[in-house]
Amino acid sequence: MQIEAIRVVDWILNHPKRKLAFKNGSDLDIAMALVAPGNHSHAAVDNDGNVKGVIIYSQDKQNKSLTIKHLLADRVGFASLRAAWEIYFPDYTVTGTRSKSGKIVKHSISDFK
Repeated sequence: MQIEAIRVVDWILNHPKRKLAFKNGSDLDIAMALVAPGNHSHAAVDNDGNVKGVIIYSQDKQNKSLTIKHLLADRVGFASLRAAWEIYFPDYTVTGTRSKSGKIVKHSISDFK
């Protein structure tokens, strides 16, 4: 299902936990992250066209890896995004970092299986 980019941006900007994924990014910073050179993004959408999650990542084709830059999703959205990684990038490693209790923690997709 295709969705208009403005709906994705609106969903992010109005999400109560957006600061977890985008720290103190302004509305403009968040919108620019979606279109910045080198960034790729995917949105998880339910059957009614409601956004359930968004991921912004970079792709290293040579090393077959994806690096998560921003991830904002509920459980359904995350499961959908994770399934997409396994379908579209079956031989890739997926990693990302997040702040947890003030410390930077590195994760891989296998941490969520």
